Amino acid sequence: MNSFWQPFMTFVQIIPVVAVLWLGLRRWLPQDRALFVVCLLGGAATSLFEPVTDVLAGVWFAPGGMWVMFTTFNRPMPWFILPCYIWFIGGQVAYVLYRMRRGVTARQLWILYAAFIGTNIVMEVPAIAAGIYTYYGPQPFQIAGLPLWFQSINAAVPLVAAAAVAYLWPRLRGWRRLAVIAVLPSAHALGNAVAGWPMWSAVHSTDNIVVIYLVAVVSVALAVGLAAFAISIIVRPTSPVPGVAAEAPRLSVGT
Repeated sequence: MNSFWQPFMTFVQIIPVVAVLWLGLRRWLPQDRALFVVCLLGGAATSLFEPVTDVLAGVWFAPGGMWVMFTTFNRPMPWFILPCYIWFIGGQVAYVLYRMRRGVTARQLWILYAAFIGTNIVMEVPAIAAGIYTYYGPQPFQIAGLPLWFQSINAAVPLVAAAAVAYLWPRLRGWRRLAVIAVLPSAHALGNAVAGWPMWSAVHSTDNIVVIYLVAVVSVALAVGLAAFAISIIVRPTSPVPGVAAEAPRLSVGT
């Protein structure tokens, strides 16, 4: 990573953060700004999980000229991942909650899932082409060096996180709502563990291309299944929950 790309990547990520801040505070959740801020803080916290998935999935950031935010697992992490996670994870979760508040169908959520994959492609392909980072090892289903099996997992995470946040938010009060910050990195870890483990094993154990592609299909199927599970929870009719007051909805993003 040369002296140009590090500041460029850092500052270019500020643009979507500013856009998400404006949309969230003015359009998405203007009446529930605390929820919106918690989503962004959760996105920021999720950046701490980046080196875990990098080691397991086979991602390497070019260390030359890097502005290092932290190092763990012997992997230095650049500062630009922080604003990236704020808008990419936190912003996407906030947007799903906004759509839930307005009323959303399963079909619309599947379109959103596909849109999240597309956003990931648009975001990552130029960075890979610039040599800022790379996916190493036997990576199947690539578009310009970007393995799509990984993006199918990334796109499921906001749906899982939004379903969990919507359930917890109306059931917590006051400072206890800060606990929702932990939901986003937990959903990210869950999504990657549930769907990513077959490919984690394959990337680190074999170069057999047939095996790699078959295992990638399994990981993609698990990711789609996880997204389907989250979508089914989001769109299901409200129903009473044992032990919860009748006026408290089963899945809600209200105050």
